[in-house]
Amino acid sequence: MNAKNPQVTVSPQDAVEPMVHQEAGAITFSWPSQALDLEFRRLVSSRGGDVSGEVRVGRLVEGSLEVLHESRLNLTSAGARDALARLLGSVMDRSDLLRYLDTACTQVLELSRVGEPAIVLRDAPPAPLVEYAVEPLVLARHATIWFGDGGTGKSVLALAAASAIHTGSSFAGSPAQHPRRVLYLDWELDAPSQRARLEALHGEAMPDLVYARCVRSLADEAQRISQIIRTHDIEFVIIDSIAAACGGEPEAASTATAFATVLAEVCPGALCLAHTTKDGANLKPFGSTFWHNMVRSTWHVSRASSGPGRLEVQLHGRKASFSGAIPPVGIGISFDRGRIFLERTEVIEETPKPSVIERMRALDWNGTKTYAEIGALLGEKEDTVRKALDRNGEGFLLTKRSGATHVARTAALRAAS
Repeated sequence: MNAKNPQVTVSPQDAVEPMVHQEAGAITFSWPSQALDLEFRRLVSSRGGDVSGEVRVGRLVEGSLEVLHESRLNLTSAGARDALARLLGSVMDRSDLLRYLDTACTQVLELSRVGEPAIVLRDAPPAPLVEYAVEPLVLARHATIWFGDGGTGKSVLALAAASAIHTGSSFAGSPAQHPRRVLYLDWELDAPSQRARLEALHGEAMPDLVYARCVRSLADEAQRISQIIRTHDIEFVIIDSIAAACGGEPEAASTATAFATVLAEVCPGALCLAHTTKDGANLKPFGSTFWHNMVRSTWHVSRASSGPGRLEVQLHGRKASFSGAIPPVGIGISFDRGRIFLERTEVIEETPKPSVIERMRALDWNGTKTYAEIGALLGEKEDTVRKALDRNGEGFLLTKRSGATHVARTAALRAAS
């Protein structure tokens, strides 16, 4: 025991039952009379039935939470709980802390195993009307993905949209909505670079947009982000970008589902930026099809035209779960003497770009060709051709010869073409 960390003494008659609060994927147990706070996040069940999670032990000191310890804890292990109580013996009596840990862990396990109760569907509360943060481009209470190639202005548009959402103002001609405090989560640039863009968009009248530079995956940053959201009363987040934030291979379904789960826990209202697929199609974000399937709205961002100090882009809706087809939106981005201006523009009729495999099926050749030879005909990389065939090689026969893969068209494909 020392003066900096005085030991907390719990009298035997103090009540063990805590105050329980669930929010943003966290379960918090508080004993106000003891200034003790236990928070559990990111629960995981093993095949053997054990449940582990991140635990944060804190205490209230003059109205502020002082974090005493953070680690991953096996909630089903009495030994693990006892070891944690021993570790914190310098600030709280071990037997007292163990008693509170046992109470909290027992309730967390019950909550994780019971889940939400079944209900009669007709008794469920009615769904709210579709609410936009930027109509029709960004949903307010669900995740939206904008995806496209590099150089299409996605990050500039996202920062401008963040400012409009934050202040409740119009975005490039879209009707103004009521303001929502926004957190810009940035895996791509840094604060000075984004501040320069913000000043270019607004001049000296920059909004008080909340910004956080991120280097770890969204899952690893979740606790820090949740704290920022609570501190600043955040209602909406920008994720720039998915590839850097997902913490795994974007092509893996497990990566997409894990990201979506964490995002829903941290802040359901979000605009996420992503790249387009490697095969050149513009229908879904790059990676697993689950990126497209697990959000309620996706928009493809493409370059319509560009010139000195001017970029015109078009956003085409690829998914709209809460409405029918939405007309595309054109936006002009002007760069003039250190300032950036946005305006609504006319939309040029889009011609969907066929995928690599579709273009391969349209080719007419006899005999066999290597990946490199097909790539030369399509203007694509050899590896792009190989991956397109790996994903969907129907209509083609692949054989190995002299250390290279040779591709032939099937009789059915030749007949169809």
